[in-house]
Amino acid sequence: MNPKLQKHIADRERKAQRITTLQGQVAVLGKKIAEMERLELHSLLRGANMTYQDLATYIRAQSGQNDTAEEIQEAKNDEDE
Repeated sequence: MNPKLQKHIADRERKAQRITTLQGQVAVLGKKIAEMERLELHSLLRGANMTYQDLATYIRAQSGQNDTAEEIQEAKNDEDE
């Protein structure tokens, strides 16, 4: 076989292996990022004294789908009493 061809084939194999390694690292980093985002959201909610349900209600209210912001606050006040 032509030496240049062998060199190109070997180079392709090395690069393919490197791509596989990098894809694995990207997947691991993606999982770490997702976990850190969940933890950050959890911290923000605890700091605001909100539950995930409160957050969902708030988001719906901001998008105009359900309760108004005042109704959310009233419901939260009722729960606190």
